[in-house]
Order: sequence, then C-alpha cells, then structure tokens
Amino acid sequence: MAAVVLHTWLAHHGVSRAERYDLELDLQHATSNKTESRKTVPLSIAAALNQATASELLRLCQRAHTASLNDPITAAIGARCKQLLLDKTARSTWCREHSMACLDGSSSTQDLLRRRHEHFAQIGAASLPAWDDILALLGDFEVLVQNALIDGNKTVLTTIVEALDQAFFRSSEFDEWRTDMATDLLCLMFFTVLRREAFDDVYLEVTDRCPYLLPQPDQAAVFAEIWVLGSQCEAYFGVTPLELGRAIYDRYQAHLSCYPPHTTDDQIGPRLGLMTMYPDITATKINAEAGATTVPQGSYGSRHNKTIPSRKSVSLQKKHVFDFGVVTSLHLPAILDTALMSLWDRGIFTSGIVNPEYMAVIGYAVFISFLVSAAVAGYAARTAHFYMLDCAYENIIYSHVQSFSGGCAVALAVAAAGIAFFTVSQSLATGLVFAGYIVALSAALSLAGIMATMHQTGSPLPSGRKVLWRTAQVLLAAPILSVYFDGHDLLIYLSTSYVFLFLLLAQYRRLCREWTAWLPRILEFSKEDIDLWYSSRIVKSAESSGLIGTDVAADEDLSRTASASAAERLFREEVDAWTHGSNRRPSGDKSNDPRSLVERVGNAMPYIEWLLAPKFPRVDAPLIFSAAWFRELDHVLQTPRQVRNCLKEHNAVVLLRLANHDIISNVAFVFMALMYRWTALFMQGRFPHVDAGSDLPSRLSLCFSLLYCGASVVTLDEELQESWFCQNENSLEKLTGLELAKEASKELFKRKRQTYSKSLTRIVLRMACTFVCLITILHITTGDRGSLYEFACYSFGYTNAAIFLFNAGFTKNMSNCTLLVPVLAIFGLFIGLLQRKIPREEVYVETDVIMFNITVVTAAVSTSILME
Repeated sequence: MAAVVLHTWLAHHGVSRAERYDLELDLQHATSNKTESRKTVPLSIAAALNQATASELLRLCQRAHTASLNDPITAAIGARCKQLLLDKTARSTWCREHSMACLDGSSSTQDLLRRRHEHFAQIGAASLPAWDDILALLGDFEVLVQNALIDGNKTVLTTIVEALDQAFFRSSEFDEWRTDMATDLLCLMFFTVLRREAFDDVYLEVTDRCPYLLPQPDQAAVFAEIWVLGSQCEAYFGVTPLELGRAIYDRYQAHLSCYPPHTTDDQIGPRLGLMTMYPDITATKINAEAGATTVPQGSYGSRHNKTIPSRKSVSLQKKHVFDFGVVTSLHLPAILDTALMSLWDRGIFTSGIVNPEYMAVIGYAVFISFLVSAAVAGYAARTAHFYMLDCAYENIIYSHVQSFSGGCAVALAVAAAGIAFFTVSQSLATGLVFAGYIVALSAALSLAGIMATMHQTGSPLPSGRKVLWRTAQVLLAAPILSVYFDGHDLLIYLSTSYVFLFLLLAQYRRLCREWTAWLPRILEFSKEDIDLWYSSRIVKSAESSGLIGTDVAADEDLSRTASASAAERLFREEVDAWTHGSNRRPSGDKSNDPRSLVERVGNAMPYIEWLLAPKFPRVDAPLIFSAAWFRELDHVLQTPRQVRNCLKEHNAVVLLRLANHDIISNVAFVFMALMYRWTALFMQGRFPHVDAGSDLPSRLSLCFSLLYCGASVVTLDEELQESWFCQNENSLEKLTGLELAKEASKELFKRKRQTYSKSLTRIVLRMACTFVCLITILHITTGDRGSLYEFACYSFGYTNAAIFLFNAGFTKNMSNCTLLVPVLAIFGLFIGLLQRKIPREEVYVETDVIMFNITVVTAAVSTSILME
C-alpha cells in the first residue's frame, strides 16, 4: 500500500516512470527485514507479472529484448518472466500428467513416489528417506485411509489433515508455502489415495447413471459434473473435465471388453440382462403371471406400472369406471349441451328461447370460444407432458397461467371489437351480450381444458378432471331455473356461466396450491427419529402403568437399549393402522406427543409410495423404514429437488414452439368439426338460409351427429393414453454395426406401425359400435330416411376427423403436418363459401355435408401419408 501511495504521489509531481520505480525499489529495500539485491522486481510489477498469461510474458520479454535496455529493473523483469514461464509451466505440466496417470491407471502410486524420489536426488538433496521404508509406509497408509473412508471415521482423516497442515510453513522470501521432503512424499501418498478412491466413486456413479456411453468422452464428463463434481473437476482431480471423461470412458471400455454386456436373449434370473439403473420393464409381465393386476402410471400411459393384488379386482373395476369418467370430464358438458339443446331448446351454455338477434351473436361467441379454448388446451397439454414426468409442477402451473392469461387477453380483444361492431350494426345490448358470452365461455372452457391436463393416474395429487367433474354440475342449474323463471333465460344463463367461471377459478387456485406443496409434505425423518419415538413410547407406557421408578428414570438414553427391529416393526404397525383409519384421533396440538410422528409419516406415505413405485415395480423392494429403505428414499427425493431448482427458468418461446403442433391440430379439429356452422355464420347475410333444424327428424339427426362426435373424441382420448408411449420406444438390440442398426431401425418402425394399426383398428371398431347404436335409436325414434342419411354422412365425416386427430398425434413429420392442417381447414371453408355463392332457389343441408366430408377426408388421408 505504501508503494502504491508513493508511486501515485510521484506521478502527480511529474517524476519519470524509471525514477518512480527506482524510488519504489528503495522503499521496498528499506522496509524489508533482510538484505536484498538490487536485481529484485518492484512489488507492483511483480504482482502484474504473476497475473499475466504466458503469451503476455513472452510479448514482454520480446519487447525488452528489442528495446535493448540494460537497467537492473529490466534484467530483473526478464529473470522473473523466465522463472514464471519455465518453472510454473513445468510444475503445472508435471501435476497434470501425474494426476492423469493416477486416474487412468497408467502409473501406480509406487511409480509416482519413485519419480518424486528421483527428482529430489537430481536436485541435490542431502539425505533422502529409504525406498523400502517409503513402500512400507505406503502400504500401511493406503489401508489406513481406505478403512477410514469405508467406516466413515472422520477422526483419522482429520488427524492426517491437521498433521500435514502443521508441517507446512510460509517462506517470507518468496511468499510461498514450503515443506520438507518427507512431508512432500506423505502428501503425495495421501492425495493420490484420496483421488483414486474419489475417482472410483465418480466412475461407479457415472456408469450407473449412463450404462451405455457414447464414444465422445465429454458425455462421461457431463454426467460426472452433473451428479457428483459440480464444476470442481480441476480442483478435485487436477485435470480438465474432458480428460476426466476420457479416463472414465477408457476404463469402462476396457471393462466391457473383458465382460461384454448380455444381449436381450440372455436371461439372468427373472429379468433381462440389461445394464441399467432404471426399473425392469418386464416386471409387469412377471407380476401378471403371478396373478397381479397392473395399472398404468403417469399422465400419458407411462411404462412404469404399479402392482395391485388380485383380491382388489372389484376396486380396480370401479377405478377403471372412474378413469373413464374423468377422461370424459372435458367432453361431457358439450355432449350434454348438444342433447338438451336439440331436444329441449335449453342447453347448459345457452338457450334457444331468446331473442333471435341475441341468438345469432351468442352463436358467434360460442364458436369463437371453442377456438380459443382449443388453442389454450393444446398449449397446456404439451407443456404438461413436457414437465409432468419430471415432477416440475411449478413450471406446469406457470405455463398454464401464462396460456390462460393469453386466452383471456384474446377473448377481451375480440369482445371489445365485437362491442364496437355490433353496436354500430345492431345495438349496444347486442354487443354487450356478445362480450359477456365470449368472456365467460372463453375463460371457463380454457380453464376447463387446463384443469383436464392436471391429471396423473396413480398419483396422490388431486386430479383436475375430478374437480372439473364436480364443478361442471353447476351448469345444470341454468336449464332448470329457466323453466321456472320464463322470459329471463339470457340473464339466467349469463349469471350461471360467470358463477361457473368463478367456481373454476377458486378450485383451480386450490388445485395449484396442492400441486406445488407436495414436496414439503414428504416428512424428512430418519431411523434415529424412529428410535427416539420408540424410546418415548416405552417411557410413556411405563409411566402410564406405574412401573417406572428412579432407576428407570435415571437412564438417560433408553434408545440405546431399544431393539432396532422392534422399533421398526412397531412403528410400521402404527403407521399402517393410522393409514387405514383404525387408530386416528381428533386433530389438536400434538407437538409433544410421540404419536404425532406416526400421523405425519402416515400423511406422507402416499407420496413416498408414489415416488418409490417406479423404482421398485416388483415385490423385491426394501423393507419399509429399514436402513436400505431410507437410502432409497433419500436418493429418490434428490431428483425432484434438483429438477425443481434447475427448471426455475421458464422460456415461453421454446414452449410455444414445442406446442404449436398441438395448438394447430386442436384448433383445426374444432374448426373442421363445426365447418358447416362456420359456413352458415359467414354467409348469414346471404339468402336463402340453410334450415338445419326446421323439423324434429332433422334436429334429432344433428343432435345424434354431435353426440357421435363427442363419443369419438372420448374414444380417441382413451386410446391415446394407452398407446402414447410407443412414440418414444427405442430398440433394445445390441448394435454392433451399421447394417444391424438399419435392421433394428426397420424392425422398430415395423413394431410402431403395428401398434399404430392396432390402435386405429380399436378406435374404428368402437366408433362403429357407437354408430350402430345411435343410428338404431334414431331409426326407432324417427324412421325418416333423410335424417338417417344425414346422420350417416355426418358420422362418416366425424370418423375421418377423429382419424386425422389420431394421425396428428403420431406423426413424425410435424412441420409439414403443422403447415398442411390450417391450409386444409381454410380450403374447406373456401369450398363451403363457394357452394353458397352459387345462385340457386334453395340451399340444402347436403351441400354443407359434402363440403364437410371433403375437408375431413382430405385431412385424414394427408396425415396418413405423412405417417410414413
């Protein structure tokens, strides 16, 4: 600090730089405790040289040589640069080479010690330790350190570290750490043993996480830094991550050369001989042969299955019925509205007994709301699939709220434009009715689509579909109230829609709180807590029995005498009894009650079992509350915690790019399914109008057609959940060459094609059964051939629409499909408008039916071609 102040003060008074450095060097000599030569470097220059790179030092030496300066400071700078370039580079190179040799096994610890021993002899060491003594010490030292690491004996390791720390001392001459030769050799032994043991741990973790490494060594380095090292590879091992990855890859390749992995034809016991840390995918078949029933886990039919004993088959059938109900939760209101509107003139969203002027704008609002909600539901479904498998529920909710806000913004913009347009063209009341309907229905349907995606089979988290199923019953109040309060249908339906919207918002807020608070509900407890609970239970039992005395009370640590197996067994029985409701008590302040631990663990057990189910799909899971069970629980909880911290950054643009295919497919399906209605709305000002519901047979035909559409969507949704996973299947063959890889790819494509064909066949057969039932009922009800023909044409179109949506979910050529679908929708609308444009005395319903079938058949055929 004094040198800096002196240098600055001299520069302020105009002293030349050479004189300033001379005076600074004089000050350095005057304040030094020992005699130094004049060939030393000033402290400010020495600090700059120590921080300079090798290229900067070389450039400085070249400039000094070119200037031909002969002053002492320049000579000292040159000597210092030479020392930094030669000595430090040699030291870093020596450290890196020996660190790499230590890790890859090319040099043993004895070789490293021999080189160090020879190095001391070459530089003229007076007395060196005997080589035999060094080898004897190395053997004892390796055993000591390895046993300390295995037993977790921190005392031994702390003693060694403290001894080495005291053996070092700082040199005042060079301001560096110095030590003697014996300590240097002991440090080399200690750190070599530690690095090799640490490298073994890293190697096992990496190969366990990624059983099949790519030829590039950076993949092993990435896994090592993700799961073990973080960003401290050079600090721990003295090598770069790429060098560490190369050492891991070479060692693993040598191991696989000696012990090649088993192929899929080789059986090891009851499971395939696959090198993987993940659950056995064949366990479900084994459980099925043993008499167990499987239930698919995950939002999209994950392949991890949870076994359920066969004795619960009745409960399982009830669960299947409920699963079918929650699948239809989003589509049942539309089906019910269609049936009530066609048969009773009173639906659940709107009524036919209102002013015809209002009825027209309500139709506009309903159809625009369908488009907005389809886009929001497509975005929500894609982001849910993107995040749900990683339990990143905060990101799911964030993206859902973002998409819901976007849908509401679009609805408000359309409502404002509608108010302006209808106020000018008709009246202010008409514009307000349009705005009221489009805001309520767009928000409610969008929120319903979002809640329908918040469903995970087998999870203890509350299902959004179940909540939606309960809340949608409020919509039935509108047609019932309109019967008793005739003439107030518009007010009743608008009020009911907004009540339904506010109830959905309240339920969604509660649902979000449940989904974001699941991880803190898993109580962090250990085996020591169970021992303490067991000891406290013994004390309370003794006190209540009056058997405890001064001798028992004087025992300070009853947990030491308690049996661990007895504690686990008793705690397991208590938790099981509390979970099944046979040992529950009224809630209250139980902070000092040892049974409060049982209740807290009982509340957390559904979440714990849900997390451990994919890891142990078979019966060979560790015993609950054992030491192995706690280790597995801690390991399972680490992944969602890490994912929860790593996925905080949310990129809406990336998610929108991922979801654009689903958004366009959903919007196009809604647009095509209601193509005849869109054409009628666009050509409403042109006469003559199409009278689609003039008589009862025509209305019943239209009603049954829309019911068939809703049933086809329900069938499609259920089938997609069962066959969705086949998109991400990969070949399990051992690939030894390019030709085998091509054959495996062809076989995989053939297998996926068979899965697609079987799923499509099941969809068509179910829809055929639905068609036969509905057309039979329609024939018995009306007996009109025209209505039967109209229903058959519409059903054929809706069948092709369902096939188009099924193909869009399985296509691999998403870019072309995303571009083709809106073009076909616009093309169909253009054909319909062109047919209406032709002058004629009458316009028949068959005109719209033909246009609708042309559009959906073209879409189904085009997407089927893109499946190849």
